[in-house]
Amino acid sequence: METTKTLYMVLFIGEVRHGITADTLKHRLATRFNVRRERIERLFDGRPQIIKRDIPEATAQKYCDAVKELGGVSWIEPVPPFYGRYVDRRKNPRNRRSAIQANERRTGPRGRMGQERRARSGRRYHDR
Repeated sequence: METTKTLYMVLFIGEVRHGITADTLKHRLATRFNVRRERIERLFDGRPQIIKRDIPEATAQKYCDAVKELGGVSWIEPVPPFYGRYVDRRKNPRNRRSAIQANERRTGPRGRMGQERRARSGRRYHDR
């Protein structure tokens, strides 16, 4: 029987504990985690933001405790299966056609025939 190791993520919502200002918390987070201030600003938009993901529970608890110690509100949750692993097939470079292939498709013998047909009048019902 194979056991799967559960991975966790640390979430932060941008809330500040009592007795501390948001600017103070931003400064503390930037210095503690060695991150630019602009990146910390993005965490304070009111939605739950993932600080760290795909880590063991002990490490997640350390991150959560560090944020709480600095004056923020954070929690840990298990990572749902297949979270963030979706691949958009339209963006997959193996499925895209090159510009040369697309041009060949438009300029082949049938492509030219279709353009000539459209140029003629009397072909369609509304041209009559």
